[in-house]
Amino acid sequence: MYIKQVIIHGFKSYKEQTVVEPFDKRHNVVVGRNGSGKSNFFFAIQFVLSDESTSLRHSDSRQALLHEGTGPRVVNAYVEIVFDNTDHRVPEKAGFTNLTGVDYSEEAIQLAQLIKEKENLVNIQLKVQDLLADDIPANVYNIAVDKGTYDAISLNPNDPASKRKTYIRNVHTMIRPDGLFILTSCNWTEAELLDHLRQYFQHIESISAPQFSFGGKVGNTVTTLILKKISS
Repeated sequence: MYIKQVIIHGFKSYKEQTVVEPFDKRHNVVVGRNGSGKSNFFFAIQFVLSDESTSLRHSDSRQALLHEGTGPRVVNAYVEIVFDNTDHRVPEKAGFTNLTGVDYSEEAIQLAQLIKEKENLVNIQLKVQDLLADDIPANVYNIAVDKGTYDAISLNPNDPASKRKTYIRNVHTMIRPDGLFILTSCNWTEAELLDHLRQYFQHIESISAPQFSFGGKVGNTVTTLILKKISS
């Protein structure tokens, strides 16, 4: 298995979407002038493949990852790495059907569609859906997985508390009776999340994560909860 494509957009010195390919399965050399983005290219790969992202608990740390320069301000960024797994070093996904990827951004869904077609992921559906809207379908999914949406909503400058409540209520609506909600957060502690969610979800289990100590107290760099829908 080896990296065959890297896509960077809005990250550090990469303002516009940059697609780097192809890669050789054995050796690759990156060359360029000083300031051309070589170091940021490797940092982008490190950011995805290491635990770098889980340590960015504060908004100012995440802000430092965005491109800063002339022109319109960059407000979001992403780094995507596509692997060649033709040697089957990583076992193929099995046992999952009727998967749906949801995002409010049409551009994000278009990008995901390209990846889906390239990887021949026939069991995944993609749709544009604003999870803060009123037209949320009811009792559709057995499991909902959140790997950053709740944190992003929490950073909204316009009444984030109200938007968090709307999001939780809508996720509860989408999940079938006795369905599961798996939530990962880098901003909230387990106690805080459980307080936010207790009206709609029952805590089943917490997934362990790297810990840090400060001032004599121990905490997690990231919190992941498995929750069960409470029937209305």
